[in-house]
Amino acid sequence: MKKENKQNEIKKFNNVKSVMKFLQQPTVKIAEGLTGVLASPMQDWKLSAGKIVQAIVKGSLLTQLGREFQYYINKGKIKGDYLATDKNRISLNELLKFIDEYVPDEIRFNAMKSIFLTSVSKRSTRIDEELAYQFMQMCKKLSSSEILILKAAFDILNKKFRKGVLKPDLDIARADSWFEAIAKQIGHGISELVEQQEEHLTNLKIITAREQPPNLATSHDTFRKSEYFRLTSLGYKLCKFITKYEKIII
Repeated sequence: MKKENKQNEIKKFNNVKSVMKFLQQPTVKIAEGLTGVLASPMQDWKLSAGKIVQAIVKGSLLTQLGREFQYYINKGKIKGDYLATDKNRISLNELLKFIDEYVPDEIRFNAMKSIFLTSVSKRSTRIDEELAYQFMQMCKKLSSSEILILKAAFDILNKKFRKGVLKPDLDIARADSWFEAIAKQIGHGISELVEQQEEHLTNLKIITAREQPPNLATSHDTFRKSEYFRLTSLGYKLCKFITKYEKIII
C-alpha cells in the first residue's frame, strides 16, 4: 500500500496540468506530496520536486507582487501610465526576470520590488526611473545579509534605534564599533557577520573604505566618515529606494 501511495504522489508531477493542480492545494498537502516524492527511490522525480519547490516560491512572490501593486494602484500612488517609458518597462522586465532566474528570498525580493515601485510612483521623476534601473542592477549583486546591513545603517542614521543601539553610535568612526552597532540594529548581535560583508560593500562604493589599505587593516581601524553613518551618497540613495515600499500585509 505504501509503495502505491508513493507512485500516486509521483504521478502528480507527470504533466503541467497536474502540477498546476498540485500547487493549488493547501501548503500542508503540498508538503505531504513532496515528502512522498523525496522518500521514493526515483532520482529523476526528486529533481522534479526541487523544481516544484522553486515554482511554489516564484508563485508566492509573483502573487505578493501583484497584490501589493494593485493595493498601491487603488491608493492612487502608482502612475496610471506606468509603462509609458522605456525605463519602467525595462525595470518591470528586470524584476520579473529576477524572480524567475534567481528565485530570491524575501529580503532580496522586497528590496527589488521597492526599487521598482519607487520608479513607477506618481512622485517619481525621469531621473528616479533612470536610477531605479541602475539600482536594480546593483541590488542583484547584493546578498540578503548585505541588504540587512545597509538597512540597519539607514535606520540608525534616521534614529530608528533598536534596543542596545544609542544615539552616540552615530559619531563612531572605528570599524569594530560600527560592526557592533550594525549587528545590534539587525538583531543577531554578531559583529563578525557584518565584517564578512564589508569588502564587497566597499568595492561597490556603497559604504566608505577603511582609512588604512586593506592589507594593513584591522577591525580597530577607522573608516572614512560620511554624513550617512558610513553609507556613501550612492549607498544612502540606494537605501531610500529599497526602503520606501516595505512589505505590507494584505
